[in-house]
Amino acid sequence: MDRLPEQWRLAVDLKYIDEKKGTLICPELDIAPTNFWQILTELKKLLVVTMLFMGIAITGFAQLAKVIALVNKASWCHVCQENGPRFQKDIMPMAMQNKNVKIVVNDLSNDNTKAASLPMLQKAGIENFASKNTGTGMLYLIDAKTKK
Repeated sequence: MDRLPEQWRLAVDLKYIDEKKGTLICPELDIAPTNFWQILTELKKLLVVTMLFMGIAITGFAQLAKVIALVNKASWCHVCQENGPRFQKDIMPMAMQNKNVKIVVNDLSNDNTKAASLPMLQKAGIENFASKNTGTGMLYLIDAKTKK
């Protein structure tokens, strides 16, 4: 955390430690809401990359995995459009080589893509988690044993 830019560290502290809402954090840090969410998005990517280098990477089967990385995406989601290509280019190749974590993509674009995503969610045993966590442009890291 000490190596993060000051504003990023403050954003993390306020959001996840102090549990403040974004609407309160933005004025405090004197940033626009879009900048605040971009900071959080970049931090999530940094977390995934860090995990990959620590050996908690992404791929394999849920039965063998220690962590399930649920990626909620949608064709209409601006964050997904911005980060999807970078995720596939930079993260996925590294992730596919490690069996400790499994990536499950949940496409929330429309009813057809939701239905198409359901078998993979069920195979990973996280369909209940996914039904309660429907934010797009999100990456959720789930314990493969407890499904939490």
